[in-house]
Amino acid sequence: FEGQRGVIDFTYSWGKDSLHNNMSIKDNLLLDSIPTSLIRDKENNLKEFFSTIENPHLIKLVDSLGSLNEIVSNLTDDHLKLTSLIKAMMSKSEFVFLVEPCKFSSTELIQTIKESIKFEVQNYHRKFLIRSSKMDVWSDISTHLITKDKNFQYVKSVNHHQATIPVEDHIEINLDKKIAS
Repeated sequence: FEGQRGVIDFTYSWGKDSLHNNMSIKDNLLLDSIPTSLIRDKENNLKEFFSTIENPHLIKLVDSLGSLNEIVSNLTDDHLKLTSLIKAMMSKSEFVFLVEPCKFSSTELIQTIKESIKFEVQNYHRKFLIRSSKMDVWSDISTHLITKDKNFQYVKSVNHHQATIPVEDHIEINLDKKIAS
């Protein structure tokens, strides 16, 4: 963000509300993640788009989806959450809002998600805002943590310095900080 007024380019991942329920995973990805100027032939377009993804962790996440022909309304909660998260990360939006990205995920999957976020931050200067009930999961890749203390006051921690401030309950991953691999 450069402090200029204009349209904020963002995407978000929550679950069902960020997916089209009666469409397949493939059609959801085609509809919202792949630039419309590239859509000519669904199957070839998707393969071509996947071949341009440079984030190896995102590719691993896509591979873990299994069949892309599954209809979203038939997905389990875990699969639904993962599909929504991948769809958000595949977009090229500057800001990515993730709500409870590890709610249903395994430890290995959470680590792959974190590695994918770090890759996007380091290579594409994207900004991730994460709302999570498991704040400690994200502390190793976050530069700003905003939490509630025992008195329900919001506390912002930046590089381990705390201050009470009136802000929303979320985690921000700042792209200006280089994250160690």
